[in-house]
Amino acid sequence: MIPTYFLILAFLAMVMAAAALWIFHQTDEDVYRVLAIIIAAIYFIVGFAHSPWAVQVVITLGLLVLDRLYTGGWMGQRRL
Repeated sequence: MIPTYFLILAFLAMVMAAAALWIFHQTDEDVYRVLAIIIAAIYFIVGFAHSPWAVQVVITLGLLVLDRLYTGGWMGQRRL
């Protein structure tokens, strides 16, 4: 059984990562953009490490699908 505080920590870390990404998209100043993306990456790693394995699989598959959609589309055509 997974301790409850791991689930709470994972959820809060993912929420903080999403908030940092929102700040990243809202600001135009370079220093704040860099800080926001660094904070988002750290919180995402912490949230990913503390989440259950089923959630890790869903996150990994979601990132792979997003990468495929972004880089090649569903038809396999690469955009440069």
